[in-house]
Amino acid sequence: MSARNPLAVAGAALMVALLALAAGLPGAGSDRPGHGQAVNRAAKADRLEPRP
Repeated sequence: MSARNPLAVAGAALMVALLALAAGLPGAGSDRPGHGQAVNRAAKADRLEPRP
């Protein structure tokens, strides 16, 4: 692949990153501990209704 157009190369890299993120592949940040939806939901619940 010739990199004559840097914008096209950047666009292709962005598409690959978005597809990996949407597919939940390892390395896209979806498998890192502490970054799941359940953790975010628990943190939001703590902010909205603090524990006594």
